[in-house]
Order: sequence, then structure tokens, then C-alpha cells
Amino acid sequence: CRGSTARRGMCDVVLWGGSYGGMLAAWHRVKYSHLTLGAIASGAPVDFYPGSGVQEEFLNAYVATFENQDDQPAGCGTFLRAALDAASTATPAELAAAG
Repeated sequence: CRGSTARRGMCDVVLWGGSYGGMLAAWHRVKYSHLTLGAIASGAPVDFYPGSGVQEEFLNAYVATFENQDDQPAGCGTFLRAALDAASTATPAELAAAG
């Protein structure tokens, strides 16, 4: 390691990640900013929190991908939405029983 941090036995670190890994990099940078020089969060949905309205927009775009592709079976988007709705309303016991 070079620079002033080498005297403390530390190396300069920049975190990076895409999608969920990007979220981890961003959250680490916010929580432990004294440990890293920066973070690159590519494709990380950092504003994807309950109540923000972003989830519904993202879900609609995600399901539309499966509804609008010619190579997907008919009804794929409808089935996907039903499965996601069932998973989001299931109790922990129901999820455990489903495996």
C-alpha cells in the first residue's frame, strides 16, 4: 500500500458492484465511509424502498418484459405476476411449506 494509510496498516479500497452487489457497495460506503475511498454501484436500485412507489413501476416494467417477448410462452407475464403476488402475501409458514 502507498500513501498515508499505509502507515496505519490499511490500503486504499474502492468498492464496486452491479445490481445487488452495487447495493451492498453503496450501503457499505454509507455505513462505513471511513474504511473506503468510494463505491461504484452500477445498476443498483438504491431508491427501491417500500412506500416510494418505485417498486410498482419496476414490477410493471419487469413483468412487461415477459409479456412482450415473442419467445415467451403465452400468459408468462400473467403467471409471473400471480406468483409474485402470492409470494408477497404468503405467511412465513406458507412460504416454509412451499419449500
